[in-house]
Amino acid sequence: MGVRFVFIISPLLFLLYSFQENDMNKIVVQALKSNDAKALTKYFSSSINLSINSEEQIVTKFQGELLLTDFLKQNKVVEVKRVTASENHKTNRYFIYSIKTTKRNFRVLVKVIELKGAALISELRVD
Repeated sequence: MGVRFVFIISPLLFLLYSFQENDMNKIVVQALKSNDAKALTKYFSSSINLSINSEEQIVTKFQGELLLTDFLKQNKVVEVKRVTASENHKTNRYFIYSIKTTKRNFRVLVKVIELKGAALISELRVD
């Protein structure tokens, strides 16, 4: 019974993880495309390592929202492409995007951690 249970549960867990990764990717892409900082910061951890144009700081979720809102107001996103993502590593994942704005192009790194069963953004870098 135990072996059968493992063979049944393992694929189900993998599928659940895949949905979480795809959901987080969709959330990030949609938030960036619509220049909606609030939609993205909803998934920030309580404190986040935020770097915008090489100004790196650890900020609260609220501060991160203000800074990201300001960045997106100054740089309207017109195109978002996912460049790469980390391999299936449940507790520590990242996504890298290329975004084109009305002013110039940026590279965006989003680091996602698993905390109490929820996927949260712990780091955001815009270079």
